[in-house]
Amino acid sequence: MSKGELKRRFFIAVYPPEHIAKALHEATKDIDEDWDRKSSEDYHISLAFPGHLTMAQVERLEESLSELEHAPFKISLTGVSFHWRDPFDKNARNHVLWARADNDGDNELSDLHSKLVTLLQQKNFRHGLRDISPHITIARPPPEAGDLMKEFAKAHAHIDGEEWECDRIFICETLEKSDPRHPANNNGQGSKFVKVAEIKLKR
Repeated sequence: MSKGELKRRFFIAVYPPEHIAKALHEATKDIDEDWDRKSSEDYHISLAFPGHLTMAQVERLEESLSELEHAPFKISLTGVSFHWRDPFDKNARNHVLWARADNDGDNELSDLHSKLVTLLQQKNFRHGLRDISPHITIARPPPEAGDLMKEFAKAHAHIDGEEWECDRIFICETLEKSDPRHPANNNGQGSKFVKVAEIKLKR
């Protein structure tokens, strides 16, 4: 790393097509205003977390991911679930309300994640959690909203989502709030996640 070069935070993810992301956002439009609802532009499925990297390391990561072997696959979103945080734990973070993939899509995403972990380890990159539950985060309700969140998830347990072909993954950067590209510095417009590289899936 050259003197003065800063490391930025990156992850690897799958993105739904824009029209599917917007349809999910519309289907869950009755989310409470205080639940930190995510923009459809932010919708993604995280698969691995290489963490803080220099741009030179990102280039090496992109080159490494070109070796990944996983055929494109079909996926659809089928409903809303949640991750519960203990509201009586003073260190608890917000709950997570999320959209889940269909069974076949979930299996493909889990397999893709496993292959990514193996490849990242071989290339001496961090990968984050070994076990994940592939999902799209919709909102992060506060700890005290647990019961309302459960009711919302029950009411939206089944979503007739359109199927799409997942044929690529992305290296993405998480913008710091100090970054001029962050939505906080642009009247709330845009995403705090920026795609910096695209890798097509192949057999």
